[in-house]
Amino acid sequence: MAANRPAEPVWHEYQVSPLARAASAFQRGAGAIAVACGVLAALAILVGIAAEEADFVGPGLQNDLNTWLLAVLAGCGAGGLLAVVLHLFTHVAVPHGTVRALARVSEQGLDPYVVPAPSQWTVLHEESKAGHRLEQVCYLLVAMGAVLAPIMLGFIVVDFTIYAVYGLIVSLVMAGLALLAIRWIRSVVRPGIERVAAMVRRSWPEERYEQIVERAEAAAVAPRTGTSLVPDRNHAIVIGQRMSGIGGVLVGILLTILPLTLRIRKPSRLADARTYSEPVEVILRNAFVAEAVIGVAAVVLVVVGAIIASSARLHERRALRNAAGDPEAARPPEQVLLRHTHLTFVPLSLLLIGLGSVATITSMAARHAASTGAETFFGAEGVTVAGLAGGLALIAAGGVAEVFRSESARTARNVVLARWPVPVPRTGLANGSGAEEAPGPDSR
Repeated sequence: MAANRPAEPVWHEYQVSPLARAASAFQRGAGAIAVACGVLAALAILVGIAAEEADFVGPGLQNDLNTWLLAVLAGCGAGGLLAVVLHLFTHVAVPHGTVRALARVSEQGLDPYVVPAPSQWTVLHEESKAGHRLEQVCYLLVAMGAVLAPIMLGFIVVDFTIYAVYGLIVSLVMAGLALLAIRWIRSVVRPGIERVAAMVRRSWPEERYEQIVERAEAAAVAPRTGTSLVPDRNHAIVIGQRMSGIGGVLVGILLTILPLTLRIRKPSRLADARTYSEPVEVILRNAFVAEAVIGVAAVVLVVVGAIIASSARLHERRALRNAAGDPEAARPPEQVLLRHTHLTFVPLSLLLIGLGSVATITSMAARHAASTGAETFFGAEGVTVAGLAGGLALIAAGGVAEVFRSESARTARNVVLARWPVPVPRTGLANGSGAEEAPGPDSR
């Protein structure tokens, strides 16, 4: 294989693809829309509470304000859906298009040992980081919307202001603690967990490393052609994993919405809703349809995604074993380098399920207080604190799972690069035509 490679690798310097440019613009647009929805939702909540308490507005204007509030919260949910589409677009379409572009370069008769220029890797990496930050903002907004929407819906339809304000405060505190926990995990806990994971991997038997090397050998560069850069089964694994993760997100949203809508959706509450705007009554009467749709969609996504991912992974392992001694049927390192961008929805699922557990505990405490007297409401704070602790524990578990997942991917990638290193050119231009030195792929 080494005899077929040129002494100096040919670096193909090409501009950022239209697909990558579209992804960057889409990232900025989705992030701006989600942030605007979050700000409007916060202002609407504050104005609604102040107007209700001070009687500053009349019934007609209050109904319009309530309808507008629901519309803003729906917009916050739409921002979350944009974030999901953004995630799939950024981490599936862009890497897929980039590697397919390399395949077209190889098919045009150029040297088969063509790799992307270091500047292209840097551009893709920077766009991926920016998109990931905006995704975090969007996901935080949709989580807040999932918690705040049913609470504020109950505040609008049912006159239990103290419970709505208490639930709002608990949700805001939970979101703040979640952010602090995530930041703390990344800055303090993650390095320690990575050291523990490294110690665990150093204790592996030699056979385990041999298995990793065998899989890496199946990912060697095919010397003749680049047409099989991205096999379909790899995308099937990623899509299946994300389908299951999105199903977990829907479970968290359902767990958040269900307890409060069950409390609100009673005949007496529906009778009171007739005095408010028509959209509120329609939402209350048809809330169970949305819950049923969310539940069925969650089950279908989890089951189908798990089946797709497991079957595709099984076929991939068989293909890797069959291709271990056939370099022409193997996968190039470009695909291995791109695999580390494949993220899962496990931390987000655990985050929303944790928030949903807090909403469930808070709803139970409020219902118990409403039936037995306000003096017992503060006695239920211990249960609410327990719900907060449980939610934070789930969030921390998601962070730990993400650390171990990324550490495992980094270990496999390092083994591949150690066996087949990606060469760093002397110049960033094709054929080494005297330009200043470009950073290597590991500069990311």
